[in-house]
Amino acid sequence: DTILGYCYATSDSQDEGYIEFIGVDEATRGQGVGKQLLLTALHWLFTDKNMPQVGLTVLDFRTNAKKLYEAVGFKLLYTGVSLELKRETERLRD
Repeated sequence: DTILGYCYATSDSQDEGYIEFIGVDEATRGQGVGKQLLLTALHWLFTDKNMPQVGLTVLDFRTNAKKLYEAVGFKLLYTGVSLELKRETERLRD
């Protein structure tokens, strides 16, 4: 009766399925829940939706997630630089 994890995958195009989100309860991590969610999503995308490829994005500091993705066959295509702009209340008043 407890939710251990959640996975959201999409197949909005004909070219690529996408793993949008995988989350696993912190107390359950390391027990294979994330891997099973990922494998189920991949089966759905490749088999049921007939996607030729599946992509995902992971932040560089999420090393455990990266290990999981690599363990099921994902390969790094590219890395990028993340940019952030925070709202400065004082600057907006000028």
